[in-house]
Amino acid sequence: MRTLADDLLEGAIDLHAHIHPQLRLEEPGRVLDHEWARAARSAEMRGFAMKSHLWPTMGQARILSELFPGTAALGTVTLNGNVGGLCPFTAESAVMLGARCIWMPPSRRPTISGSAPTPRASPPPSAPLLLGAAAPEG
Repeated sequence: MRTLADDLLEGAIDLHAHIHPQLRLEEPGRVLDHEWARAARSAEMRGFAMKSHLWPTMGQARILSELFPGTAALGTVTLNGNVGGLCPFTAESAVMLGARCIWMPPSRRPTISGSAPTPRASPPPSAPLLLGAAAPEG
């Protein structure tokens, strides 16, 4: 029996699919990249954007798109310090390697070393920059 959720997911693109592992192997709520692809395909989704705070996901996305035809796995990069931070070279390189979404670094997330960044009075949201075909039709 189809539900409203099934209808809403059909043809959708999840733009914020965190993949596993992230900051530690025991982190709850994360699934492996191929599990995302399998779930998206079974829900008849158009695709999903793979997000990681530690590394670019374009290579993984390309492999998944080939393994799961009809389900678009979109590669992304988050401009955190470990990939060069807010660096034009990092963003341009990611686009040349197939990134479909570029994420700004989170404003109040602790760094890998455990030190927290200085809070701002009005932090900007961690919103993606969508590139090319990642935008939904219509």
